This record gives sequence, C-alpha cells and structure tokens, in this order.
Amino acid sequence: MRKQRNLPSNFDSPLNIPEGRSGKFTIEHKTIEPGTEMDVVSMRTALFTRQRPVKVIFEVPARFHFLKESGRTWMSDVPVEQYSHQPVVDTLEGNVLIGGLGLGYIVKKLAMKDSVTSITVVEKSTNVITLVWKHLDVEPKAKIVHMDLFKFLKKNTDKFDYAFYDIWSGDGEAVLKEYVLPLRELTEPFVKSEKRILCWQEDVMRGQTRVSLSSIVQMNYDVMLKLSDKKFKDWFEDGWHNHLKAFWNWVRTEKPTQDKALAEVPLYTDTFGMKSWRKRWSKWL
Repeated sequence: MRKQRNLPSNFDSPLNIPEGRSGKFTIEHKTIEPGTEMDVVSMRTALFTRQRPVKVIFEVPARFHFLKESGRTWMSDVPVEQYSHQPVVDTLEGNVLIGGLGLGYIVKKLAMKDSVTSITVVEKSTNVITLVWKHLDVEPKAKIVHMDLFKFLKKNTDKFDYAFYDIWSGDGEAVLKEYVLPLRELTEPFVKSEKRILCWQEDVMRGQTRVSLSSIVQMNYDVMLKLSDKKFKDWFEDGWHNHLKAFWNWVRTEKPTQDKALAEVPLYTDTFGMKSWRKRWSKWL
C-alpha cells in the first residue's frame, strides 16, 4: 500500500454547498482532522483496474460534502471520488451531456474549463436539484434538465461532443448490465464515437467481469465444453450470465485452446456491449 502526505489543496473540492434537507435527500459535511488517512485508490479498485492502492494522509483539516438519501450515501467529494472523476475532467470538452447531478462536482469542474463550451445536466430528482444546483454558479455555461436520463435519451435529437453518466452508487457487474450498456446504446446516435461516452467506474465494472470470466476459464474450461446443450442453455436462464453467452458459444463452437480462450477474455470484457464488441461477437449470440 503506497501512502503519500498531501496538503488538502491537492484534493481541495470546488464545492461550497450548505448542509440541508429536501425530501429524503440531505447534504451533510464531514471535517477531516490532521493525521487522517483516506483512500485515493482503494484496494477493491486496484484489484479490478490494475492500479496500485494509494492512501493520502492529511496534514491540516479538510471539509467534504456528502449527498445522502435516507442516510444512504449517493456521492461525496472525498479523495477517492475526486480521483476517480479526474480522468473525466481531463478528457471532456466542447458540448457535454451529463447524466446525474449528484453533488455537481463534475459539472463545477467542467464549467471551469475553457475547452468546455456548454453542459447539459439531466437529473430526475427535484430534491437533488433544489439542494445543489443554485450553489454551483455554473450558468449560463451549464443548464439543468429535470428528467429521467433514459427518457431524455429516447427523445433527444441534439448532438454532443461527449457524454458522462453517473446515476448509480455501486460499481458491480449488475450496474454494468442494468445502466451502463443500455445508456451507451441509447447515446451512440448523439456522439461521434463510443470512446466519447464515459461512465463512472465502468473500468471497475468491466474489471470484475474480466476477473470472473477468467476464473471460469481457468477452473471450469473443460466442464463448459462438455456441458450438454440443455445444461448449457439452463446456465443462462436466470439472466445473470447472459453477458458471457457469446464468449461461451464461441468456445463451444470453435474449441480454442484454454490459453487462447484466456487471452481472449480481456478483449471480450473490455468492450462488451459496445459497437465494436457487437461487430465482433454478435454472430455468437
């Protein structure tokens, strides 16, 4: 575990949102005392993204914001959150679509960039908008649309240079299938490239898929090859393994060596559900 001593200015949030409540949602503050150690890259994130775990030790007090619903944290601006959003801040430019307001951290950071010309934020909760939006001071560059993101994309006709989505609190495989992949497909007509659609912690979700599929290939490869057609079909009935179906159809048809199948895993999982993936794997669905 690598540790580094940083002044809070290295994780100095641009947010200044007062504590408050609207419906079931609250904004809460937490002050970090000197000597406090916090994650920058957690062990879990490191495991699935091939990074090294990193912690920061604060030398002076720092204050962070938390957006909660009925006591459950949806978002914060603690170091691990700021670090996970920094690649998005560095990448996005031009006309940007944001799905999910949250604390407004990403909106505030993007509004400060000259290369970002306009920001459209889609948020379905009036309570979140009430608590957060007026304290960001991001107009007229940014505008807020009160709407469910899926409904917005189904009706949208505007073009965007980039899109960034963060409407979930977890980062497991289920989120990849339930939110990320459907949102990517809905957004494809409105951006120039699938690489310009970014989703919070998608690399972690795909990393979990890569690890789980690699484990099956390493431990149960022969079993999967020898399954009867009925048992193979039954394996997908609960819907949980559907994202692996094309891979195993390929394996059972082409019968590659175990090493070749294992080498194919990251190529499969890193693009699963994207346009490039569909071009390569749709025939095996």
